[in-house]
Amino acid sequence: MNLENLEEKIKDSNERLRILKTIKKHMAKHDLREIFEDDFKLQEFLKEDLGNDYIASDEEADISEYMKTSKGSDKDLMAMNLEEEKKNTDERKTKDKDKNKDKDSAATFMVDFNSNMTNEDIINVFKKQIKMCQKSPFNTVIYQAITSEFDYDQREIYQIPEGKALFKRIVDMGWFGLTAFPASIGKKTAANADVTAENKKFFMDMFVGPATIAYCDDNGMMSKEHLQEIMKKSMAAFNEHLQM
Repeated sequence: MNLENLEEKIKDSNERLRILKTIKKHMAKHDLREIFEDDFKLQEFLKEDLGNDYIASDEEADISEYMKTSKGSDKDLMAMNLEEEKKNTDERKTKDKDKNKDKDSAATFMVDFNSNMTNEDIINVFKKQIKMCQKSPFNTVIYQAITSEFDYDQREIYQIPEGKALFKRIVDMGWFGLTAFPASIGKKTAANADVTAENKKFFMDMFVGPATIAYCDDNGMMSKEHLQEIMKKSMAAFNEHLQM
């Protein structure tokens, strides 16, 4: 194959892509000028690209010669492609870094309840949340119990008898066992999340919120000792209902 025929062949998009791809693979290891000026290196690149059955041929020699003598526009095109590949590689690294950063962030799972749920329904919600936690890519999982059922009422939920009764069932069926579950599979919880002091307080309020609603006095207060007792019973109920 002479140089003139090779030039025609390289105009074919598939052949050009094959050659460019071969050079791109090695851009991080070699200076671009060396690729154009060193026949032997280019042939080694092609050998690696084509496999162990490669046999140096006049075609590869002609390719090397073409690259050295081709017009500047062709070389510029190759350089642009190499630069684009480098840019794409840097972007992938940035995305991977951001993905790992996201894993270190805390995921808040908002668990929705309503007073029409049976105790079995609540247990099934716990089971669903366990599966979600196991599949979550996040290293910290925080749970928040919510209900929109009483949004129409201007009172605090602990002041609404139906709301207080709902959250009492949530706690008694094992809420604190669910909030502690992430720790059993190596994840962090509200209790040991690596967050700022402000966020820490916010997470802990979500953590103890259901118990505060269910068992607080008329002023929305509850002693630390009472909370610890409730948490212990709640975790035991969780383990019993889900056989963990």
